[in-house]
Amino acid sequence: MRTREHILDLVAISQGISHADSLDSRIRAAVEGLKTRFHFEHLMLLIPEGTDNLLMIASHGYPGGGIGAEVRFGAGVIGAAAARQTSVNITMMQRSLALHQAAAGDTHTASDTRIAFPGLVNVQSQVAVPAVIEGEVVLVLFAEDMQIGRFKEDDVQCLQLIANQLAAFIRYAPTNEEQTLSQADAAKSAAPGTLTVRYFEADGSVFFGDDYVVKSLPGRILFKLLSEYKCQRRTEFTKKELRLDPALKLPPVRDNLDTRLILLSRRLDERFPYARIRPSGRGRFSVEIDTPFELHHQRDTAS
Repeated sequence: MRTREHILDLVAISQGISHADSLDSRIRAAVEGLKTRFHFEHLMLLIPEGTDNLLMIASHGYPGGGIGAEVRFGAGVIGAAAARQTSVNITMMQRSLALHQAAAGDTHTASDTRIAFPGLVNVQSQVAVPAVIEGEVVLVLFAEDMQIGRFKEDDVQCLQLIANQLAAFIRYAPTNEEQTLSQADAAKSAAPGTLTVRYFEADGSVFFGDDYVVKSLPGRILFKLLSEYKCQRRTEFTKKELRLDPALKLPPVRDNLDTRLILLSRRLDERFPYARIRPSGRGRFSVEIDTPFELHHQRDTAS
């Protein structure tokens, strides 16, 4: 059972989440708190994308990054937890090979709109905890470790409490909440000469040169921002105008725009630091691009 010290640690994480001033900083407080106070060394947070996939939007302990990596509902420990809407705790992977097939294996494919899913080699323990509100999965917290039997029932309950708190902020956050994307100051790498940006309307995917960036709603948002930057030299945008743009195809209820902006900003910071999204005021953000680019729009010609 948890000691009084552990309970105080859990309260401290919860307070850090509550006192944060944006959804992005709340996610960071949760991930950092779980690492610092409960020693979860390898942790991910994923959110649903449609009804079939989950997207990773935050992690700790994976040097290879992986923001935007996908897991199918029902695939592996993460997908099983989401599909069943209940936590899954694997204490010895060799005894659970069928379920393990895949948080990693299922997501490594030859498709060039797939981001490699990070994961541990020789992993022994995995736990995935979904947060469900009104019958819908809002997020999944996932942790893994090379130690057999690393995660006890108390760990599952701890993850569940934090997941539920974050889910409430995601589901019920005001639509005019300021998006304070508190990114670490990433060093600006050498930008390419003239960048070729390709956008594929069919799935909303965006490529910088031959490198896949993002797809679906985050991809449609990125294309809009780059198009207006290119044509009108606009650098300032608002969440409100994104919500009113029918081309983005946001759902009329619970559009999850904030989480998609977080994913997009982190994905750019992780792999393409010459293109950035930064907060510029309440409900406003700016686009910064350090290189000239050409924009190619591949329209959906399917009948």
